[in-house]
Amino acid sequence: MRLHLYGRMIIYENKRLVLRKWTEADAESLYEYAKDSEVGPIAGWPPHKSVEESLDVIRNVFNGPECYAICEKREWESNRCH
Repeated sequence: MRLHLYGRMIIYENKRLVLRKWTEADAESLYEYAKDSEVGPIAGWPPHKSVEESLDVIRNVFNGPECYAICEKREWESNRCH
């Protein structure tokens, strides 16, 4: 695993995946995943009802020091990660 520093963002990567901090630009992507009624309840939270709710989660829950968005490396390299 390699560690990169991009500005103030720390990025961990291996051959296949990139782990990075969540950003507000991830809200729509998170919503597409978190609105699924079979995803949230298993993790202990209700399905998200809007992109705004997902944005609130990014700002207030996923902003911790050890909370990372996981991206496939090919999406990261093509700027399609979020």
